[in-house]
Amino acid sequence: MKKNKEIQRCQWCGNDPLYMDYHDNEWGQEVTDDKTMFEFLTLESAQAGLSWIHLAAPRRIPQGFCKL
Repeated sequence: MKKNKEIQRCQWCGNDPLYMDYHDNEWGQEVTDDKTMFEFLTLESAQAGLSWIHLAAPRRIPQGFCKL
């Protein structure tokens, strides 16, 4: 993502760096590979009423932990 251009963000991400990174790099991006689709399906299932930030923060650690 280019740093010199002002990014228009949705209001829901506020000023939190984790939300901003998710918004800028993942939100609304088409997912076509099985590994990423499975990751998102699992995260959505685990969320079950929790705030997304509770799952997004630790998500950065185990990526690549399980090789599918």
